[in-house]
Formats: sequence, structure tokens, C-alpha cells
Amino acid sequence: MGVTEADWRLLALDALQSLRFDIARKAFIRIRDMRYIDLLNRVTQQYGNKSSLTLEEEQLVTAQVLAFQGKYAEAAQLFGRAKHHNLAVEMFTELRKWDEAKNWAQQGEKAGSNSKGAPVLGDAKTEDSIAQGLILKQAASSEEDGDLRAAGEMYLTAGQHRKAVEIFIKIGALDSLIEVVRQLPNSETVLLQMAAKCFRQQQHHTFAKETIVKLGDIGQLIALHMESNRWDEAFQLSQQHPEFSAQIYLPWAEFLAFNDKFDEALDAYKKANRPDLSLRMIEKLTHNAVVERRYKDAATYFWRLASETVAAAAMDNSNLSPEEVAQKEAIAMDNFWELRRRADVYYAYSYIHSYIQEPFTTLLPENVFNCALYLWNILASSALSGQSTAKMLFNSPLTGYDFAEREELKIIRGADTGKGGGNNAKGHLLREVPLGISRVYILYALAKQAQNLGAFKLARMAYDKLQVLRVPPTWQHQIDLSCLAIRSKAYSDQDDLLPVCNWCMTTNPLLRSNLDSCVNCGHPFIRTFLGFDILPLVEFQPEANIPIEDALKLISREGGRRDGGQPSDGWRESTRGGAETLTLDAGPMPGDDGGSDLFMQKMLDAASYFVPGEPYQPVRIDRETLLDLRPEEVYVVDFSKYSKLLPVRFYRSMIPEVAIAVCGACGHFFHQETWELEFLQNKCCPYCGSREIDNLKPASATAVPLSQPGSAYSGKPI
Repeated sequence: MGVTEADWRLLALDALQSLRFDIARKAFIRIRDMRYIDLLNRVTQQYGNKSSLTLEEEQLVTAQVLAFQGKYAEAAQLFGRAKHHNLAVEMFTELRKWDEAKNWAQQGEKAGSNSKGAPVLGDAKTEDSIAQGLILKQAASSEEDGDLRAAGEMYLTAGQHRKAVEIFIKIGALDSLIEVVRQLPNSETVLLQMAAKCFRQQQHHTFAKETIVKLGDIGQLIALHMESNRWDEAFQLSQQHPEFSAQIYLPWAEFLAFNDKFDEALDAYKKANRPDLSLRMIEKLTHNAVVERRYKDAATYFWRLASETVAAAAMDNSNLSPEEVAQKEAIAMDNFWELRRRADVYYAYSYIHSYIQEPFTTLLPENVFNCALYLWNILASSALSGQSTAKMLFNSPLTGYDFAEREELKIIRGADTGKGGGNNAKGHLLREVPLGISRVYILYALAKQAQNLGAFKLARMAYDKLQVLRVPPTWQHQIDLSCLAIRSKAYSDQDDLLPVCNWCMTTNPLLRSNLDSCVNCGHPFIRTFLGFDILPLVEFQPEANIPIEDALKLISREGGRRDGGQPSDGWRESTRGGAETLTLDAGPMPGDDGGSDLFMQKMLDAASYFVPGEPYQPVRIDRETLLDLRPEEVYVVDFSKYSKLLPVRFYRSMIPEVAIAVCGACGHFFHQETWELEFLQNKCCPYCGSREIDNLKPASATAVPLSQPGSAYSGKPI
């Protein structure tokens, strides 16, 4: 017929608006417009085969047709006239024209269009109005489009706090998230925890603190301060809430260790009640100091390791049997003395190393000689354990058989290094020496100074041992010449170089493989640790039935020999056997004590009862002898402050004119003059680094209880 497609479309639309659905269907089929065919199918299904429609129904059909034609405003007007505002809202919602949708939703609420069966725009259980449903739909649409921030803000406006929190956490919108937190009540702990976790992950301390404060979780707030390294605030909170103090010190210690503040970290580990971590750190520091050849630091760490080890042995024994506790304590005591011995070795070796390596030295030849001789005698002893420090401290617990075997080995070592140690150091070259210590350095320094001081026999031994060791090539020619030159000297040592025991008065050889002790009585030579010459000290102990406190009181009591050296008329008051006596004494002859020194009598009596092969025991003195001692001649070294397993040791100076100082922390002795000079230079003990040092000049003092620091027990003369 020559009718165009536009004419068919015009006919179909006129028929649709005239409600002639059959004609409209045929026309749309003709032009194959599936959209309008679908519209016709919906209209016919909705209204069936009605012959006529009401005005409202006609308006609804016309509105749908106009909407299909893109005439949305006119379609919305017809929806409004037909009192179906919800259809207008639905139309604009699908078009995402949210302002028009809200406008028609408000008009529908005014007109009461909800009574017409408006479709659900949101969740009926949580939404109270069509407007709120529109906001939720708009938020969902924005979320689908990827505009998450806008979606989160809409959810927040609609009161959907959980959804808003989840979205803001997802995109990391911290400023928007804190606004949600401020609107949330304190009861919403789950959402507040989610927000706090996000702030902590993003390392935003201010927002995280505000959120956790709203939660009221003090423990989490302290953890936040620790994560942010705000330790002052964390410790301030722990002072207000002491129950949280324990959780601070362990992270604090790790922070200090990470920032190379190791001494502070060790104290923090102790406050955290983690002595195991403290020991491991000290062991690592010790190993690093040895590897880096910082031998004085290594000695300090070894000493600290010894004191920490024996202190840790008394902790956490509740789950052990009495036998296991006894084994643990015995091993801890042995480890303490072994670690202290290693500290002594590394401290002494630091002087030998600096003497060899540095171009200039302030050490006197006698100091180098004494230091090298002391080192060789200690290292030559089989009592020096070759076990590594890590294995000694962190090995698995010993079985009963292992412990018995260990005790048997100790007895064998004790027999080898007892009073017959003498000059036997031949096998020392086959033994292991501690890490970082060079036999060549020790022997070279010993041989050179022994030759200079007239100890030719000792020098010949040292040069002979150097011949079988690998020495630096630049030294070889000099050592060969010295070996030849020493053979022209007498095969003997100068008598004034031979040490004399202050107890038994035995002259000892220079080489002794018994931990630097007397070869006759086993009394250890007490050396100053600034020069390493032997001090005139004799160790003694009160009798077993005399408590330590009573012994101190007896020594400090005025009377007995307290007036020695002062002019008198020949009469002397004293107390003997609990009775006060008055005797006429013309005084001893020069060089003679006149038999009035009870300590000397006890010492000589004990020396006459030595049994070869028996372990060394200090002189035991009774109450009368303690009362007879001058307090300025007595020194007390208290190791029991580190552990009750360790002893309290008493020493008497046999030559009071020699001024002696003793460190109250490590218990080592020094010449008073050199000690004062060292302390003025470094403000600490050269051995252990302790700065808690009082006036160490000999002075009379009353006895002070054991537990008080700065007492006679802290290593000061009484």
C-alpha cells in the first residue's frame, strides 16, 4: 500500500492512547517494535479483556505510554492525577533522578498515596518512610557505580551505621569514619572495635585514641600508645591503672633493644619477669663484643650474665621436685663461678690485646707481666670449662645420669687443679681457649716482659711454646733472635718475682695450672684488677655456728685491738671469754706481734693441718678472734645479694699500710690510688661498670643489716 513505517507508528500510538489495543498490537507487530509490544502485553495482563476503562486507568495507561516515549514529566503528572505517586517515584528512581523522585515521594505522602498499595522502596522492618527508602536506593546505586564515599554518606544519613562503617573502612576514609564514630552510642561496641582496628592499621593515633576512649578499654589504649611509640603516655596510664603495668615492659624492652639501648632493655626484661629473654640478649651482646674485640665490654657482659643466671635459678621452681631444684641450684652456682672466671679472663686479656695492637701503652712492664702470667695460669687450668656460653645457659635440663657424670668430672678437675697444680701447663696448647683470645698474644707479652724483668726460665718456656704456634710473619725473626738470646741467660727466675702465699707463706713458682692459687694450701691469690699484682689479703670465714650478722657486729665492736698504734701507759683493756681483762703490756718488739694477733695464730694453726689433695677451705675463726680484728683491715664481699645460694666472703689485709679498695658490685679489689684515678676518669668500676660506688676509704663503721645497700656487705671495708 506504500504506507511508511512512521505512519504505522503514528497509527499504533493513536490506537494505544485510544485504548484500541488490538489495532495497536497489529501496528507495532508490523513495524516490529518489541518495546511497545511488551508494554501492550503488560497492559492487557493488568486490565484483562475489559471493554471499557475508568478515567484513572486510562490516565495510568497514557502515563506509561508517555514514559515509553521519554516524556517523563508529563507521565509523572498523569501518575499524580491518577493518585499513583509511587509509580512516578519508581520511574524517577529507575532513571536515577533522585530529586524528582524525592519531590513526588513527598507529594505522595501528602496525598496519602501509601494507601494505594505503594511498592516497597526499602526494607519495611528498618525504614519508616519512602524518603528514607529512596536514600537507601540512592546509596545502593552509588555503591554499584563505585562512588563508595557518597554511598557511605547516604547510608550514614539513612541511619545505616554498620553499612557506612564497612564502606568507610573499605576505602580508608578516616575522616568520614570518625564522624560515624562520634555519632555512634557507646553501646555499639562492635562497630567501635571495627573503627578502632582500622585506625590502628592506618596508624592514625588521634582517631584511634578517640575511638578507644569512647570504648573505655584501658588495655587497648595502652597497646595503642605502645604501637605508636608513645611510651610516656603508656607509662602514665599504667601508673593510674597498675594492673596493666606487666603488659608494658616486654614491648618496651623490645623497643629499646631495637634502638640499641641494650642496658635499658635488660632492665625492662627483668621488670617484665622474663629473665630468659634477658639472658639471651646478654649472651648475644657478649658474643658480639668478643667478635668485635671489645673485650672490656665482653667482661662486663659476662659478669652481668653470671649474676642474672644465678638470680634466675631461684625463680619458677614450683613445678620441680626437691632433687631437681637441688640440681638446678648446683648447676647455677657452677655457671656463676665459670662465667665470672670468663669475665676475669676477658678483662685481663683486654690489656694484653691493647698492649699488642696499640702503638703506645700506659701500662708498666710489671703490669703487663702480671696480667699475662695471670691469664696463662687461668687458661692452663683444666678447671676452666670449654663449654660454650649458649650451651651452658640454654641447654636442655640434665637427667640424673648426666648430672652424676658432671659431678664426677668436677671432682677429677678439682684433683688436677688442687694444691699440686705446680708447673704443669704442658697440655694447655692442646686445649680450647675462649673465643677471641690469642695464645700467641699472651705468650709474646709474657716472654718479652719476663725477659726484661729477669724471669729467664719463664721467658724460655714462653718462647719455646711460641715456636710451635702460628705467629705473625713480622714477629718470627724477632722471636728467633730472642730464643737464641735467652739461652745465654741463667735457667732461673728472679726471687723477687716469685709470689709468696699470704696464708702459708709458701714461695710459689710463676707457672701454676690451678686457677692462680697457692700450690701448697690452695688459697687463691687475690689480685688487683688494675695492674694484676698480688694483694696482701687472706680469706677467712666465721665458724659455722656464728651467723653473718653476729660476725659483723663482733668485727665492728669497739675494744680488743682497736687502740693499736696509739700511745698508752702500758695497760691494755680487752675482752676474753666474756670477761673484761686489764693487762700490763710493754708492747711487741719491732717486727714481732708479740703473739697477741689471734687471727695470725688461727691462720698458722690452720696451715699446719693442711692435707694434700683436699679441697681448699678458708680459715675458720671464732668469736674471740672476730672481736680481735680491726675493722679497717677487714673487707666483706657479699655475693648473696645476687642469690642466697652464693656465699659472703671475708678478707683481712695482712699489711694495713697498703690502701685497698673493693667494688661493692663485682667484688674485685684494687689499689686505692689507681682506683680513685680510674673512677675520676670514667665514673664507674672499670670491671663491671657499676656507678653505685660510695666512699671506699677504710673507715670504722657499725654493722648494718644485710639487706641494706651501701653496708659493709656491699664490698666495703668495715
